[in-house]
Amino acid sequence: MDASVEILALLAFAGVTLILLLPVHVAWYVAWKAGPTFPSKKHFVLVCTLMTYGVPGLVGVLFVPIELIGDFLVPQWHTDGNELVGPIIAVLLEVATYIAVFGGVVASFAVPVKLKPKWPHIPRTSG
Repeated sequence: MDASVEILALLAFAGVTLILLLPVHVAWYVAWKAGPTFPSKKHFVLVCTLMTYGVPGLVGVLFVPIELIGDFLVPQWHTDGNELVGPIIAVLLEVATYIAVFGGVVASFAVPVKLKPKWPHIPRTSG
């Protein structure tokens, strides 16, 4: 294997890792900019990260019925002569992945920013 291919693979791996860790970086930055009096920064970063990673999952759950309809019902509807619903479902299926990814990126910025003012008022029950 050529060295340039290995370097390219390493850079691709590093880029994907940084993108997947984007919510952690954003939450850490928001907690760091809040100042030294901001309570339990580690918990803030953890909660923001978990909430952010949940958004694409929730968006994905919304598109599961559309995926099932597209796989099982649209071919039958097309065979029965209904040609209006099939293209609409096909467009929704093409856009669903982009919506889930974009929703995750937006959530990685929106969740920490929206949670930051409320964080000091959340009661601590552990540790």
